Amino acid sequence: MAAFYGLCLALMAVMRLAPQSPLGRWLNLNFIQEPLTRMAALERHQVIFLVIASVMLLAASETIAIYGTFEWVLISAFDLSVYLDAVAVTAVIGVATRFHSVMQVLRGRRVARTMPKRGARRRRMRTGAGTAPAKSANDDDPAPALARESFRFHLVAA
Repeated sequence: MAAFYGLCLALMAVMRLAPQSPLGRWLNLNFIQEPLTRMAALERHQVIFLVIASVMLLAASETIAIYGTFEWVLISAFDLSVYLDAVAVTAVIGVATRFHSVMQVLRGRRVARTMPKRGARRRRMRTGAGTAPAKSANDDDPAPALARESFRFHLVAA
C-alpha cells in the first residue's frame, strides 16, 4: 500500500512541477482532460444515478442481500435517482417562485420609497381665476355687470 501511495505522490509531483514534460502532458490528458470531457457530457439524472449506485456498491453485501441480485440493486438505484431528480427540480422551481415574489415586493418598496408621501403634502388654497372685479351696474354699458354674473352663475350651476 505504501508503494501505491508513493507512486501517486510521484505522479502528482510530475504533474505539478513538470506539466510541459511528455509524461506531464500524458498524465494531464488522461487523468484531467479526458475525464472532464466525459463528465461534461453526463446529464443530471446520470450523475445522481452514479452517486446512488456508488453508495449502494460500498454496502454491496447488505444491498445485494436485500435485493437478491445486482441488477435489482441498479434498478432501485435508477428509480431512486429519478425520484431525487424530480424532488430537486421541484425544489428549484419553488425557490425560483419564492425569489420572484420577494423581488416583486422589494421592487414595490423601492418604488414606494422614491415616491412622495401623499399624506405629508398640504393642499394649496385655490385662488381666483384672475379676472378683474365686476364693474358697477351702469345702464350705458352694453352688458351690465349683474347680467354677466347671473349668466356665469347659470353656467356654473348647470
